[in-house]
Amino acid sequence: VQVAKHVVSDLVPSPSSPTLDPNDVLENFIEQIKTSLKERDCHEVTLSDMKVSGVVLFNGRLSGLGNMTRWGNTTLEMKSDCVFLNCTLLLKDLHVIFCWKRRKLKGEIAGRINRAFLTLKMKQKVRATSGQPALEEFGVQSVDTVQLGLHGLGPFNWLGKRILSEKVTDNVRVLIETKSKEIIKKELSNFSLVEHLSLSLIHQSITI
Repeated sequence: VQVAKHVVSDLVPSPSSPTLDPNDVLENFIEQIKTSLKERDCHEVTLSDMKVSGVVLFNGRLSGLGNMTRWGNTTLEMKSDCVFLNCTLLLKDLHVIFCWKRRKLKGEIAGRINRAFLTLKMKQKVRATSGQPALEEFGVQSVDTVQLGLHGLGPFNWLGKRILSEKVTDNVRVLIETKSKEIIKKELSNFSLVEHLSLSLIHQSITI
C-alpha cells in the first residue's frame, strides 16, 4: 500500500500523468460489495419496526441491494494531498416486505422498486501513512414509484393500500438510503482508492 501511495503521489496532480479510467476503480469496488454480500449471505437485510398511519409494520425485510451497477461515468478529482471519486450507482429490482397489524387485523404489505439511484463522493488522502477512503457525500438521487401490494383486508385491500401508499413510499426511500449507506461504508473499510489507482497507472505504464 505504501508503494501505491508513492506511485499516485508522484503523479498527482501532474498534468503529464497517464489517463486514468475511474470507471475501472468503481467497478472493482462494486464487485467487492457483491462478493462480500454473497459470502456473508446478506442478500436480505432486516428492517426495524415502524408505525405508519396507526398501522404497525414489523418483521420487515429489504432485498436487492446487491443488484448494484455503475450509472454513467465516474469522475476523478486529484488534489495535492488527496483523491476524490464521484459516481452514481443504480440499484435494480429491490423488494421490501412487512407484516402489518392494527387492532385485531393483520396481514402483509410488499413493495417492488424497479430502480433507485444513489450519488456518492469518496475521498482518500494520498500521502497519509494509514487510513481508508471516507464517504464525503451520499444520498438517494431518485427512487422509482413503489409498486405496492397489500393482503389481509379481503375486498378492502385496495383501500388499505391507498391509505398506506404515500407513507410507505416515503419510508422505503429512507430505508434504501440507510441500508445502502451502511453497506458502502463497511466495504470502504476494506478498499483503497489509492491502491487501485496505482495499479491502473502501473498497468498503463507497462502497456504503453
